[in-house]
This record gives sequence, C-alpha cells and structure tokens, in this order.
Amino acid sequence: MNLFKKDNIFKGVFSQPTEQNLLKDNEYNVEFLITDVDSGNNTFNGEMTWTQLNNSKTKVQGKYNKDEDVYLVEYELIEGDNISFPTIYEGKIIKSSISGIAKHANYKGTFFLELVKTEQNQNEPVIQTKRKKSDDNLSVMSE
Repeated sequence: MNLFKKDNIFKGVFSQPTEQNLLKDNEYNVEFLITDVDSGNNTFNGEMTWTQLNNSKTKVQGKYNKDEDVYLVEYELIEGDNISFPTIYEGKIIKSSISGIAKHANYKGTFFLELVKTEQNQNEPVIQTKRKKSDDNLSVMSE
C-alpha cells in the first residue's frame, strides 16, 4: 500500500520526555494531511495540525524510499503558536503507520502516525496499528 497519496490523512501522537520526570512523557495529538505528492521523486508536502496546541498548523516536506524509510521536516507555521522550527522526523513504515524519532535543537522525542483516511477507503481496508505504551512495541489489528 502506498501511504503517500494526496489527501491521505494520518493521526497520531508526538511524545516528549518531561524535564522533571524522564519516565513520564508529554504527549501531543497530531493530524497529518498530505497536500501534494511527487511520486517520481518520492517526495511529498503536507500540513500537521496540533490539536492540543490551539489547533496550530505547520508545513511539512517529506521523502521516502524503497526501504520504507521516511524523512519529514516541519519547517513553517501556517497558523497558531507554540511551535518552534525546524523539527526533523525520521521513521519507518510499518503496515499503514509510520513511527520513529523526532529531533529539534531543544528536545528529542518519538512519534507515531497511523493512516486513517484514503481516497480508496471503500475498496481497501486500512489496517489499524496500536502502540503499546509500556514498551513501544507495535501490535497490529485488522478492522
């Protein structure tokens, strides 16, 4: 399944260790919309909406390769506040999700994005992937 198609939507979470307690993470819900794809170059553009940060929206550029590596750069504020740039996301595709690490000059964290809407939802079921919080292992469930 090619995850990178125009108008595909992912939902997920960004987790960042707190300064006071490294055993507990701050988690931020995020929705990622793909707005443009250049399949010949394996690149795409999109927008992230941060629901817990006043629905702030940011611009994202990304690329992927045949080894299922994904590289995203969040680089510009469209609307809202409380977002600093750039943030670099490096992840792997697992079924219909992407997970990996996020790096910024001031922090590091992890992210998990699951494909929730495609133009082909009627013909092709989306596989739901759930993240186990306790050990960051992934388990897969079909709808």
